[in-house]
Amino acid sequence: MPRYLALILLSSMPLLTGPCFGQTGGPQAPIVCGVKDNMEEPACATKLKGMFTRNSDTLTIKLDGGKSKKYVGNRASCDGENVNVDKCIVFRMAGYYPPAQSYLIQRALYEGGQYLFVSRRTGGEIAVSEIPVLSPNAKYLISIDQNDAEERKYDIAI
Repeated sequence: MPRYLALILLSSMPLLTGPCFGQTGGPQAPIVCGVKDNMEEPACATKLKGMFTRNSDTLTIKLDGGKSKKYVGNRASCDGENVNVDKCIVFRMAGYYPPAQSYLIQRALYEGGQYLFVSRRTGGEIAVSEIPVLSPNAKYLISIDQNDAEERKYDIAI
């Protein structure tokens, strides 16, 4: 009898390591885009399959309902002999958070910048200084501003 009990217990072990019936798995991780030449890497477009387009300095994201939102930068003002600190701005697709249906766009300036957490549903933005982390239920995000070079608007944002 103990031999059969051990066989039953060992054969059911895989069931004990996963979620219960009716329980979903863990939250889907963000899709992260790498950087190449101060822009999102070309593989990012493949990862996000038509969710955004890039035309030179213009980043266009697709929103629900057939709408879109444009972010226009000025990379030429950031490099070389024609640097214009006031006009230097680059928008880069940093990633997408599937549970929150939100994009993460980096808004880089000549010195500093921020991240924009943009809702795919509404186009609404939340500006944060550091890459945010979502709660497991995707209802909250947290961002910790550790920048000592500029004035901070917050230390911890939830």
